[in-house]
Amino acid sequence: MNYQAFLIKYAEIGIKGKNRILFEEALVRQIARSLKPVEGEFEVTREMGRIYVRVDGSFDFEGAVDAMRHVFGISGICPVVIVEDEGFEALAQAVVRYTTEVYPEGRAKTFKIFARRSNKSYPRDSMQLNADLGEAVLNGCPWMQVDVHHPDCVVTVEVRKHEKCKHLVIGGRSYAVVVLEAEGIVRSAEELTGIGLSSSGEERKADFVTDGKNDMDVEAFAPFSDTLSVYNECYVGHDLYFAKGGSRVTLHFNVGHRDRSLFLTRQEEEAELRVIKKKPKMILSDIPAEAFADEICMEYYNGLGWKKLPVDMDVSGLLGGAGTGNISLSFLCPTDWAKIQVGAYFGRTVRLRLIRSDNCYLRPGIHHYPVIEHFRAEFTYEGHFVDPDRLYRVAGTEKKEITGQLKTGKRFMAMSGGSYQDDALYLGFNNRMENGPVSLYFELEDQLNMNSLKCRFEYSTAEGFRPFAGGHAQHIPGEPEPLLAPDPKIQCAG
Repeated sequence: MNYQAFLIKYAEIGIKGKNRILFEEALVRQIARSLKPVEGEFEVTREMGRIYVRVDGSFDFEGAVDAMRHVFGISGICPVVIVEDEGFEALAQAVVRYTTEVYPEGRAKTFKIFARRSNKSYPRDSMQLNADLGEAVLNGCPWMQVDVHHPDCVVTVEVRKHEKCKHLVIGGRSYAVVVLEAEGIVRSAEELTGIGLSSSGEERKADFVTDGKNDMDVEAFAPFSDTLSVYNECYVGHDLYFAKGGSRVTLHFNVGHRDRSLFLTRQEEEAELRVIKKKPKMILSDIPAEAFADEICMEYYNGLGWKKLPVDMDVSGLLGGAGTGNISLSFLCPTDWAKIQVGAYFGRTVRLRLIRSDNCYLRPGIHHYPVIEHFRAEFTYEGHFVDPDRLYRVAGTEKKEITGQLKTGKRFMAMSGGSYQDDALYLGFNNRMENGPVSLYFELEDQLNMNSLKCRFEYSTAEGFRPFAGGHAQHIPGEPEPLLAPDPKIQCAG
């Protein structure tokens, strides 16, 4: 089985309080340190309450497992197979293929599917995934039966959001990669004095919305529930965009209000009447008191506590009675924005908190509670450019790091004339040819009446193209004379 990552489980760290993040980061550092002597490129990340060890290319599986086994705090090491989201049918086939290979007939008789759906936009919820994937395994593995209480094996499936930007691990550090590629043949060197990177992100909906106990619909949610109470709060998560420190983040959403009527319970009425009998001058009014979200605050977590979000406008009355319609607000993204565990989610969030709501405890009452719809976030660095951390020049098969030349501030060669300028035919092969002589046979058709053209037979190396040594070209008897004749100065081989 070709594993591409490990899911790391930990024990007592999971019961820590607000300082849990410190213990998780310490565990990440220890895992990365333990994997340094192991063959392979590893990237250790902490995402949404999980610790993952991703692998770039081939690696020493047994060595990696043995190294992590000796890290204090780890309670389980789970090898992971990563598959692209190509629909449920493809996922079911991958699960059946994995189960068949890892648990063949005779090794396990009962199984259980444990599905976890952190991507809430996936069309099936966790219960549906458990049932549907279990049915697929039953059909594909007839020697196994379902046992949800004491199974011989548990197949865990996590449906997560796909990270579009691939990363390259160099020296234990992960880099996002941007490729500048020439559209045509570079016939002369191109020199530059600098390369700057900037970015922006189009509108995207929130990753999650929760009050810490209950999940809410990211497309329409009541941040303070339908019963207003001071210090009610909700968390809007957008880990990708809220990590863009120094960028300008803009939030777009629509605010409306809905009403809920609240009345005294029978016990509360009897208690109220007893007070009135003792004080006959007080008059019980049947007119309900109206309550709005009069004052709110927006905060972010900086790793130590919650701080006021530096929004460009006053947001205190944003969700009150006058705050309706389409709202757009922006702020400079703080550079110290940290992730925090909120309920089942782990990431960067905005906390909306109700500070003042007059009459919210009076009964009878009408609560005009706000509802946020179509929440979207975008960001831009507004023309701010930064230098890349690493810079490489690739020409043909030659690769050279030129980061040092970039930092001098002088002109440097960004693109050199490659080796692919002449008229040539390039034959590519997936695997390296080893263990014996190699022969290539192909036919050429003369369409331009050009016979005996001189050519070179070369192979690619990290330093460029080199001629074959000790090879030969042969004309098959009975066939027309070859159109391409080898250069007499260079030995050639098929």
